[in-house]
Amino acid sequence: MLAVGVILTKPRVCRLRRGDEEEHRIPFRCVVSRSYDQPSRASLLRTPCEDGAAVKQASCACKTFFWFLRAPSLHPDAAFIAKVEDDTIVHYDALLSVLASVPRSTYAWMSLFQWAAQQQVTFRGNFCGTGARMPQKRVEECRRGANVVTTAFASGGFDLRGAELASETGRCRPAAFANFGSCDGGHGVHMLKCMHRRNITVQMHDLEWTSWKHFAGPQVLVLHHVTDMSKNRHWKVNLTRMASAVEGRAHAMANKSLIMRTRPSSRPWARDERSQTLRPASTAVARMEQASLSSELTSEYGWHGYTSKDLVSVSAVSGSLARAQSPTRQSRGTEAAAKKAASATRTNVSNKRIDTSHLRRVVFGRQTSQGKGEGGSSRSMGSAKVLYSLLGLNR
Repeated sequence: MLAVGVILTKPRVCRLRRGDEEEHRIPFRCVVSRSYDQPSRASLLRTPCEDGAAVKQASCACKTFFWFLRAPSLHPDAAFIAKVEDDTIVHYDALLSVLASVPRSTYAWMSLFQWAAQQQVTFRGNFCGTGARMPQKRVEECRRGANVVTTAFASGGFDLRGAELASETGRCRPAAFANFGSCDGGHGVHMLKCMHRRNITVQMHDLEWTSWKHFAGPQVLVLHHVTDMSKNRHWKVNLTRMASAVEGRAHAMANKSLIMRTRPSSRPWARDERSQTLRPASTAVARMEQASLSSELTSEYGWHGYTSKDLVSVSAVSGSLARAQSPTRQSRGTEAAAKKAASATRTNVSNKRIDTSHLRRVVFGRQTSQGKGEGGSSRSMGSAKVLYSLLGLNR
């Protein structure tokens, strides 16, 4: 399921540092320079990269690129490819539990995401902020001048990509690793250029500062900057799922610039038991568990101040309407139940002034300019019209 490449920043002994009790065997290789001469029991990936303080960032960028280039063929059964730096300890048992909820059919990308803008003539950059969900206005403000790439990037200690995404980025050869600037920021720029060239939309799973720290804790997956290489640490983790993903896509600007646009993912996803494949849920809210609905919408869309009862009432309306639209389950009782739930909810919805565009996206899939939902259906769209009518909201 997972293959790991450990980037050795110096000619050290190759080892996989892990925060769990090694219940799962993790295939890994240490990614080293052409001059690496340390004896090693572990597998190595030798690259045409150099070592040395003067080329530290370029060396890291070079090794990272060749790992993601070679890993899919070296580990063909791995659904996810991770790059880990040698000062980082990962709790792999917890990570595998988290990855079990990540669809393999998407271009998955996981890390602690930060933002930077890099000028493509001088290759000088500036730091913009932290978080995959950073407001787009702040992203725009970070961009300065022409010929600039403004993008999210994976923090250097841990960069995980789906095998398909690793293969795609490996096909985009950088001109020179010296132009990357910093190793992690440069790979973010390389990722966005490749996304634009190959028309890729990535699913960004942000560890945030709750799961990425410099000290252990029950929510921590990645323990970064543990510089004493002789020590390992073990800790207990109770994290089994990540927050909903953010979609990232490259957009070309008129002044020869590229910028990453992000938006909440069109998931959640539902499993089709007949084909055992993942497909987008056609009516997202109706498929959510009521207990998790409030926290899901609060984190995904920023709907702060709404009670679980309010949101579950909206869910009940959408679920009743979805059933009412079904040819096999049309009945006056179902329509009456929908109207009753709508009547009880209308006042709360109106007073709280729910953003109707968000409500439309969450319940019935995203709208396109042609009026069709991504992952939705004409039946869902019919339900949307009825729901808006029942709630007394304008579309």
